[in-house]
Amino acid sequence: MRAVRFIPFSLLLFTVAFILLLLDRKFSKEFRDFLGENWHYEDSNSDRLAKSAQNRIQSTACKVQLRNFLHEISLKRYWPVKEIAKNCDDLFEVPSVANALKFRPFSPGTSHVKILFLLQLNGRDSRQLRRLFRSIFLPRHFYFVHVDSRREFMLKEMLKVEESLRAEGFANFRVAKRRMATIWGGSNLLDLFLWTVAETLGETNSNWAQWDYIVNLSETDMPILSVEELEQNLAENRGFSFLKSHGQNTSSFLQKQGLHFHFMQCEQRMWRVSERRNLPVNLRLDGGSDWVVVHRDLALFAISDSLLPSQMRLLFSSVLLPLETFFHTLALNSANFCRRIVRRNLRFTNWRRRQGCRCAPLKSVVDWCGCSPLAVSANELGKLSLNHSQSKFHFFGRKFDSAVDIAPIAFVERQSLRFRVDLLPSQSAVFSAHWLNLFSALSPSDVPFGLNAELLTLFTSSIARFMLPNNFIFQRLHDFHIYREFSASPPQTIATFSVAFGHTNYLIEALIGQKRDSFATSSPTDFEVIDEGIRFLFNAEEGIEIGLDFDHKEEIFRTFPPLLSPSSKFTLKWRWVRLGIAADGRAKRTSPPAELLFRGPNGTVFHTMSVPSYNSFYGTQFAQFEFGRFSGVSPGVWSVALHANDSLPIASLSFPVFPDPSHSSEWAEQRIVRLIDEFFTVRDFCSVTEHLTTQKEHLLLDEPISDFANCSELPWSTFFFDEKSVFPPFGRWAAERHSFLSTDSSLTD
Repeated sequence: MRAVRFIPFSLLLFTVAFILLLLDRKFSKEFRDFLGENWHYEDSNSDRLAKSAQNRIQSTACKVQLRNFLHEISLKRYWPVKEIAKNCDDLFEVPSVANALKFRPFSPGTSHVKILFLLQLNGRDSRQLRRLFRSIFLPRHFYFVHVDSRREFMLKEMLKVEESLRAEGFANFRVAKRRMATIWGGSNLLDLFLWTVAETLGETNSNWAQWDYIVNLSETDMPILSVEELEQNLAENRGFSFLKSHGQNTSSFLQKQGLHFHFMQCEQRMWRVSERRNLPVNLRLDGGSDWVVVHRDLALFAISDSLLPSQMRLLFSSVLLPLETFFHTLALNSANFCRRIVRRNLRFTNWRRRQGCRCAPLKSVVDWCGCSPLAVSANELGKLSLNHSQSKFHFFGRKFDSAVDIAPIAFVERQSLRFRVDLLPSQSAVFSAHWLNLFSALSPSDVPFGLNAELLTLFTSSIARFMLPNNFIFQRLHDFHIYREFSASPPQTIATFSVAFGHTNYLIEALIGQKRDSFATSSPTDFEVIDEGIRFLFNAEEGIEIGLDFDHKEEIFRTFPPLLSPSSKFTLKWRWVRLGIAADGRAKRTSPPAELLFRGPNGTVFHTMSVPSYNSFYGTQFAQFEFGRFSGVSPGVWSVALHANDSLPIASLSFPVFPDPSHSSEWAEQRIVRLIDEFFTVRDFCSVTEHLTTQKEHLLLDEPISDFANCSELPWSTFFFDEKSVFPPFGRWAAERHSFLSTDSSLTD
């Protein structure tokens, strides 16, 4: 009887193992394709890797760093220890703590855990970030904010938050003065984490040293469950660190991590410079997610001068994605911590690896490939439900992106604040609206990729001349925002600028949209292409779109509107629907090979571009084009036509190219205004009357400014009250603030 039961069970185990192997091979395809690409630095020979990096590095300082780095590698400085002792040889005989976890409901007054939240920020969405703070801020916890050294706009926004909280008596929110360029996979991500631990625990005379757990978050994270529930369950598992592991196939994971290579960070890039020929004997390697929940004991051990952590810090200083493996490996090789690991990180991550594992987006920052989760959409809210999240031990989720879908943010906000309902924003006229700053005069050098601040100013000044009488003089562009009334609505832009009339300046906002009939996309309906047995239907409703700063994962444009100059790099995209395949057709393509035909303002063919087929979760096909690689690009109205299988044009698109701002005098201002008038429209405008009220007694009745609407009364305006993005919501924590401050007088200094 035992044998009878054993055979089906063995077969089941074999089947599961085979499926996991197939999935691993599928998810590894992008990486195998990467290794097969004709990149001249892919040779596994270390000398060639170093030579390739040397040839591509631009600065002298970085070349010197590379030379010193290679010398240290030759001396084996990055791991002098020969063997690890006492590294929990019997670890795999220890029952998994993750399987024994049981969610504990919140019970007021029963948990006494203090959390240090490390915010790692490198974006621009300060409104969504304020919404995150509304959900996680409590006076008894600590909030340490690091802003990427390249992000001046976000730094100024976070300093405003810090100043506002200090004015209310809170000193548990701090913006780090030391800043790093935290690129994807960078070695300094581990440096930042360890420095934060040392910086806060070193303040022995302050409450800042009293935290029990450190949790790192990004601006695209949101809590799914309440902070109170997080406190409760951390208290129930006090002393354990929560580190999500990759699974069972360690070899495959480490190969994908590139651990068999040395990487060096310089010039805001991770350079692959040498093979890593060996690792310490008896070192157990492990890894998984770089979003961790670390207990202070393990954190203290990590920054100590003990032999194991000090040598591991050296090892991981030349590792790609070091935070994904450092704490996992450190704990696994320490007898004091290997049994104090929970192989979960308390987070839901919206993985869709077919779409999220791409090499192309990372070529500019790393000599490797990588994966990143996608933003949660409204049709995935079941994954975030209360019962599901509690059973899965998911307290946070990622990614959330207001530019993709704002509904999931509102959903988890209601769920995570259900014990503090007074902090929930009301269902106002702008509850589903979102504004994203693209330009601020306070940080003019910090603009998104592809956006030219001078061209933006030229565009706005021309808009002002178009909408205002001649006796108004354009003064300055203050801010430029992308605005969406709700997630599915087309993006519009809001320009905030000042104009002068006589001796008085006025602050104006204009709501600007595209004229859809001018960005003309013409296409026959139901245009079908058959390629190698696969049938594709062109999405005529969406047509061809043009834009800047294309996100390869979400397949959206991050910058709007598409203001192009003769040196711009831009992207065109369109969608197909795959109708079916023949028996011998290839199923993995979602689009056929295509061709783009560009015509200049004079109507002659400028360039023909082949576009390979593509595999997209959304059926998207796209092409990137760079005017700067060609000569003879003149301003005016351009067009592009899409062809497939030598067909007639499937669709065509017209788009404007503006003059280079440095040469704008060569074009008459009237022609620029006509170009804007052809493609864009001012849908509404208003004035900031807080300034205007002091001037109204001096206005003549026929002045146009006297009839302008008040910006604070128009829901599209950036001056309209947006409760969901207000942080701090003053007066909400008065009682807790008094209790918090009474325990540490140094915080009020």
